[in-house]
Amino acid sequence: MEEELIRKALSTFMENPTPSIARVLAAALRTGRVSYEDVSNLVETGDDTEEVLFSAYSWRLLLPTRTSKSMAWEDRILAPGPGEAYEMP
Repeated sequence: MEEELIRKALSTFMENPTPSIARVLAAALRTGRVSYEDVSNLVETGDDTEEVLFSAYSWRLLLPTRTSKSMAWEDRILAPGPGEAYEMP
């Protein structure tokens, strides 16, 4: 249910949000953060983990927890890979 609501909300500003993005955001909403491995397990067959993360990052829906200097968005380091974690702003 929440995935469908998230997908509907995403469709107001994204041209064609994938179910994978909605699924990943729903998981992040429940727990506060998701790992790269979580995202990998949640994406649908045919979707690319890095593309899902990049799309969510470009819309500022998920941000990497690792930073270079401060907690500011522009200081977040997007380096998709095992061991990385992402949170909702």
